[in-house]
Amino acid sequence: MSRDYMLKLYRSHNAHVIQNCPKEKLLRYKMGDGWAPICEILGEPVPNAEFPHSNKKGSIVDDLMNSQSPYSARKQIEKEFNQRICVYVALGAVYWIFRGQIKSAANDALENAMSFGLA
Repeated sequence: MSRDYMLKLYRSHNAHVIQNCPKEKLLRYKMGDGWAPICEILGEPVPNAEFPHSNKKGSIVDDLMNSQSPYSARKQIEKEFNQRICVYVALGAVYWIFRGQIKSAANDALENAMSFGLA
């Protein structure tokens, strides 16, 4: 999954949330606003601590792609790829084992169709 595709998904998700979330529950937070808007919507007091900032320059996409977390994008892509490869290998093995019977059945069907003037 490319960085551009991840950014497209991120922006698409944000647009969906903005369009579908009830306005009274939606917080459109701007970096630099600090704790106040978040605490206000949650009904919590503002903490006496500096607001963290770990997504400098949009690095979250890179972090997700390179994370070792089992829920990271890279891990999810690898899992999906491995599952699909297993299915394709299994289907290929079934075909390889039964290829003679499949060809025979196809030939029989063609002969039957020809005997009825369908082919």
